[in-house]
Amino acid sequence: MIVLYFIICLVLAALLIALLVAFAMTLLFIFPMAKGAVYVPSKDLAIETMLSLAKVKKNMPTVDLGSGDGRVVAAFAHAGASADGYEINPWLVFKAKRRLSQLGFGKKTRIYLQSYWNVDLSKYQVVTVYGITYIMESLEEKLLSELKPGTLVISNYFTFPTWKKLKTINGIHLYKV
Repeated sequence: MIVLYFIICLVLAALLIALLVAFAMTLLFIFPMAKGAVYVPSKDLAIETMLSLAKVKKNMPTVDLGSGDGRVVAAFAHAGASADGYEINPWLVFKAKRRLSQLGFGKKTRIYLQSYWNVDLSKYQVVTVYGITYIMESLEEKLLSELKPGTLVISNYFTFPTWKKLKTINGIHLYKV
């Protein structure tokens, strides 16, 4: 009888742990989709293309919207830019900050645990984003209302509905405000 109670307690504990893990995954990965895209890391070729299109200059203010694990921010910092990122997933912010610190860019870059929808982006000369179709129209409106003329916007794969692309290379789209 004691063995049966023990087994039942183990099963209940396992179920509780599974529920807690599912809840944590929902908070960290599913919930952020309501305000943006699911996390998909940019491939190295895409990042190289973004850098090429941006023509980064020393200390140029750049931002990656939905910066994930910080690989785009790191690449822009390595190219000499002053690079920021906005991310709403706390686990990815932790990973990004750790990556940037390990690469020696901790003081040159900033990753904010914050939604870019609530931030004034007017100080940036280059904006990168790996969005998703259902946010691109609203994001286009936000960027048009905040960015200065001449600001470069670089989108990985997804396009803005009314902007004319200046160039598309390797699925990376370049726009100019």
